[in-house]
Amino acid sequence: MLLSFRWLTGKPRPWLWWMGFYTIQAAMASLVIGFFLYYRNLVYYWNYKEMRSYTNVAAAQDDAAFPDAYMFLFTEDTRLDTQRAVGYKSRWTGKVYCVAPLVDTTMSAVEPIYYWAIGEDCCEARSDFHCGDAQDPSTRSGLVALKPEKIVRPYMQWAVRGSPYDRYVNAVKLEEATYVTEAAEDPTFIYWSKDPIALKDSFYKDASDACTIWSLCYFALLAVLSFCTAWRLVPKRKHAGVLRYAD
Repeated sequence: MLLSFRWLTGKPRPWLWWMGFYTIQAAMASLVIGFFLYYRNLVYYWNYKEMRSYTNVAAAQDDAAFPDAYMFLFTEDTRLDTQRAVGYKSRWTGKVYCVAPLVDTTMSAVEPIYYWAIGEDCCEARSDFHCGDAQDPSTRSGLVALKPEKIVRPYMQWAVRGSPYDRYVNAVKLEEATYVTEAAEDPTFIYWSKDPIALKDSFYKDASDACTIWSLCYFALLAVLSFCTAWRLVPKRKHAGVLRYAD
């Protein structure tokens, strides 16, 4: 942009000014979009990559024993208790946040629930839960929903405030009040899925697809703006006038 001024180069080059302007706009757009995609998808994906998976876990086992878990394969007798599922509708987002306790055959009705299957807009207010692969009785695995405050530094927690995690906490409180269930002090939320690895990879794929779409849209907009700018900057040829003499 500096090289576009006559006082610096001795010759005006307005096209350089516009090139610099559009470059700055592209850098700002990529910064905003990249920031949004990272804290919505990629920060979870990279944390999953650093964590461990556990197999043959019983629903009665204390989740505090698996602080670094990102995926669970539960025992064969573990199931979703859909009869005690609830849907919590947020007045702020209008979405329904669904929770259902995971139990096994060794648990009594008064034991605390350590693991909860979750989902959005996939249940009724009471005793109905069809989130993820809940309709498939052979499903025994799930992906852990990470706590936002545990995956970012304290000064960046504002960037993940859009996470629905706290609304699932409210849904669990509603479930406790409705069915007199006791939840663990710090329960683990699970995306109930037959293929939790693919679910984990979807965090990266969603970010990649969104980046591609936004890049193509910006490229199309930039092409139109560049054409309009060039049209204004290209000198227009003046046609010589023709004198006509009347007889």
